[in-house]
Amino acid sequence: MSRDLYTGYHGAMTAWRQMEVVSNNVANVGTHGFKSQDVQFIVDDNENDGSLAPTRAAISDIRIDMREGQLEATGNKNHVAVHGEGWFVVQGGQEELLTRNGNLSIQADGSMLAAGLPLMGESGPLRIEPTLPFTIDQKGQVMQEGEPVGKIRLAMADDLEPLGASTYRAVGGLREASGSIEQGHLERSNVDPMEAMVDLIMASRHLEIAQKALQASEEMDRNAARNGSPK
Repeated sequence: MSRDLYTGYHGAMTAWRQMEVVSNNVANVGTHGFKSQDVQFIVDDNENDGSLAPTRAAISDIRIDMREGQLEATGNKNHVAVHGEGWFVVQGGQEELLTRNGNLSIQADGSMLAAGLPLMGESGPLRIEPTLPFTIDQKGQVMQEGEPVGKIRLAMADDLEPLGASTYRAVGGLREASGSIEQGHLERSNVDPMEAMVDLIMASRHLEIAQKALQASEEMDRNAARNGSPK
C-alpha cells in the first residue's frame, strides 16, 4: 500500500471514529445523567523519518466531559439527582458500576433500581417497603415513617469507561464522594445540542474529505499500474 493511500485510509478511519463519538453525543441529548465525550487529536508522525513534515492526525484520547448537567425539578419522589461530586453506585452483575441517572424504579420486593440496576446503599442494595412513601435527604438518607431504612452510596473514580445506558465502569477503583442528593430532581444530559450539531457537521466534512483523498489515491495507483511506472 502506497504511503498516501495509507494516509487516506488512516484519515478515513479517524474521521469515522470521530463521527461515532459525536453521533452518540447527539443521540443522548435527552438521556438523563449522560456525559458527553470529546475526541482529542494529536499529530501522528510515527511514519516520519525526520525529513518530512508530519501530515496525519490521530486520536490521542476520548475524554468524558465530567461537567454537571442542569438539574431539572420534576416533583417526582422517585427522581433523585446528584449535585456536585459523586455518582450513584449500582450493581451490574458481579461488579459495581456508576450512573448519574436517578430515575428510580421501585420493584414489588422494594428494591430500588437506577438505570435499570440495583441501587447500592452503604451496606448493600437498597430496599424499602414498597407500599409506604419515602423521602431522601441531601445526605442520601432514605426515610420511611420517620425511620431510616438505608443510605444511598455516592462514589467517585479517577477514570471512567462508558458502557451505555448512562452507566460507567470505574477504572482504578472507587472512592467516597462529597456531593449532595436532591430528591424530586433529575440531572439532564450535559450535551450542548447546538455545539453537538456543529461537531457532527464538522466530523461529517472530515470524513468526506478523507474519503475523497482515499479515492484520489486509489485512482493514482490504478493509473500508475496501467502505465507500468511507479507512483
